[in-house]
Amino acid sequence: MAAILRYGAADTPLDCSMVAQFGKRFVQAPPMDRRAIGNNSWSKQREAIDELLETGVALTESTRSLEGTVAEVAWTTDVGMTHRFLAAYGRSWFRFFNGDYRRAKATLRGILVDDPPKPLGRRLSILDRLIKGQQAQQTLKDPYHHQLGQSAFGSHWRGADSEWSGLRKITQWESECREANIPDNFRTIIAEVDDLVAVDALVKNIAKDLKLLFAEVQPLFKQLDLDLRQVFGTRDLRTVSLTELRSRLQAWRDDPEAVTKWIAYFTRWRRLEDHGMGPLAERLDQGVISAMESLDRFQMAYFEDLMREAFRRHPELASFDGVSHEQLLKKFRALDLERIALAKQEVALAHFQGLPTQGGDAGEVGILRREMKKKRRHLPLRKLLHQAGHAVQAVKPVFMMSPISVAQYLEPGVLDFDLLLIDEASQVRPVDSLGAVARARQMTVVGDDRQLPPTRFFSRVVGDESEATEDDDFQAGDMESILGLCEAQNMPQKMLQWHYRSRHHSLIAVSNREFYGDRLYVVPSPFNGGGDLGLRFRHIADGVFDRGGTRTNQKEAIAIADAVMEHARLYPDKTLGVGAFSVAQRDAILDELELRRRQAVELETFFATATAEPFFVKNLENIQGDERDVILISVGYAKDSSGYMAMSFGPLNNEGGERRLNVLITRARERCEVFSSITADDIDLNRTKARGAQALKTYLTYARSGFLDAVATATGSYDSEFERQVGQALVAQGFQVDAQIGVAGFFVDLGIVDSDQPGRYLLGIECDGAS
Repeated sequence: MAAILRYGAADTPLDCSMVAQFGKRFVQAPPMDRRAIGNNSWSKQREAIDELLETGVALTESTRSLEGTVAEVAWTTDVGMTHRFLAAYGRSWFRFFNGDYRRAKATLRGILVDDPPKPLGRRLSILDRLIKGQQAQQTLKDPYHHQLGQSAFGSHWRGADSEWSGLRKITQWESECREANIPDNFRTIIAEVDDLVAVDALVKNIAKDLKLLFAEVQPLFKQLDLDLRQVFGTRDLRTVSLTELRSRLQAWRDDPEAVTKWIAYFTRWRRLEDHGMGPLAERLDQGVISAMESLDRFQMAYFEDLMREAFRRHPELASFDGVSHEQLLKKFRALDLERIALAKQEVALAHFQGLPTQGGDAGEVGILRREMKKKRRHLPLRKLLHQAGHAVQAVKPVFMMSPISVAQYLEPGVLDFDLLLIDEASQVRPVDSLGAVARARQMTVVGDDRQLPPTRFFSRVVGDESEATEDDDFQAGDMESILGLCEAQNMPQKMLQWHYRSRHHSLIAVSNREFYGDRLYVVPSPFNGGGDLGLRFRHIADGVFDRGGTRTNQKEAIAIADAVMEHARLYPDKTLGVGAFSVAQRDAILDELELRRRQAVELETFFATATAEPFFVKNLENIQGDERDVILISVGYAKDSSGYMAMSFGPLNNEGGERRLNVLITRARERCEVFSSITADDIDLNRTKARGAQALKTYLTYARSGFLDAVATATGSYDSEFERQVGQALVAQGFQVDAQIGVAGFFVDLGIVDSDQPGRYLLGIECDGAS
């Protein structure tokens, strides 16, 4: 039966019942053209078929209601205007004087069998029904509807003369089949079934067999008090697999002793159910979990239930949705980036709209055009800005100049600016900046008073260009800066507290502690110092400082040069910079590096200067403003050949020397390697009170040990009892756990150490704090 009706597998009593119902629908089908019922118009044009049927019924009703009232000629007479004129003038006292009315009345009399009725309403009703019938006739005659009727009803379609009650039965049967739980392709199937008599016989046999099955099996199961769900996985006998039912009944008959084992098993099952662990029993029975892991599963379910109870008592816990919150963050990030991009476009548009549009050679724009066409004898820049400064400012509204350039090229009173921005303000003397300040309406000063103070650089540019001695650089630190002047004037201040450069907290830990009072916030790195991130210490144990001669440490210079070549070979995609404590040590490194570059010309592309961040070797006086992925630092100062260690560290011994150290040790984004022939133990603070020497001792201690007083990558102490319990539970599971990981104001409560890469954390865990 299922094969005949293409129903698919019928393996349960319910399936068999559905097959029988399916067949019964076919047997009860009204007379129809079964080939036509399989046409795709039933699925694609079902509403049009219903409308076609309604049109035919409307025609039948019109014909029946006008039978004996209108003559045959009425059905071919256009009575639209007749209806219009009767409706318009039929109630007028002067209608008999209106020619349209008289003609309409004559037309009505000509299409009626008897005289027209007196009441105007009855006359209009006759015309309304006649017009509706005429419209139905036209609809049934047009090619589209005629073709639709033939496609849907086949031989039962006879146009306006169709048996509409019979067609309605066909559509009603088709609708009932679509709403019933039978296959969607029933129309195609009935078109291909040849013997409905055989189908009727099979339907009756199925009904008889199902009735017998339930009559025999149900009393048996009731007597055994059998739990169908335990045995067959369903509580309803109608959904039990007939194949499985036959197999079970056969097995029970062949092994009656198995009932004893079943009773014992069922007793344990019921005991679990009585204690509220029915789902656990089901999973054990289905083999989803084993008896060995059932205790863990029970505990998991128990604690989940406790969590749900906590959600019930504290609804604010249940209302938090991590997924939606993360989606909100992602949307915010995307919108923020779009806002930044839009701001760029708005700035560009505002600049474009402000460009000068003056044509010809007149005015300031004309001066600029003439200068651009010249091949020689251009106007001096100061004179050009005097004559065409406003046009230049309109085209290039942002001037980036040194204080000396401002005084040299901008004549007072010619150009002014809405905003003056002074960067690295700790290095700019007030006397050098006053000229720029006088030309601006507002001023923003950006700088760090913990970094380099002003130097004599600008005075050297206009005066003596010979290289200054190291002692001159030291004295420059005493000069007052525009930043200090602004602070003294109590101007509004804003500190940037989030440290952006370092990708590992060890790179900023010393500076944050020594110079910023732990006020900087640093996001902890997923690496605890191993790998290619963080601060490293390389001890050059045999390094010697040539105090009375070259004032260099040759061993350190060699080690630095070798490290640079190794980096160029292994990490060419990482930018690199080298910082030295003195000019002499810088030159020694450059000399050693030059020898090695001559022997490895294949690495010269790494040292190319035509890049955004080229390789450099600088002393600490010139390194401010630079940053690289990797920074190598050469301390240089060490014991001399006789073993004497002087407490002289060049610029660091002078007032403000710690500021120079702060600049040097904060240049790296990813990794900083300190090459030193001395350790912190070699610096005797009883012999020097220099703040720079104290800071250097702290830095060497941290670089070598990783400890800085209370600041460390992982404190090892828990912040709360709950945090301690979570940590101990993770340790019991075999994980290595660190507590309070981070530095400077932001700590992750727990970190799971990667056993394959001990220098890295797999997961950070935030717990409710002690507060």
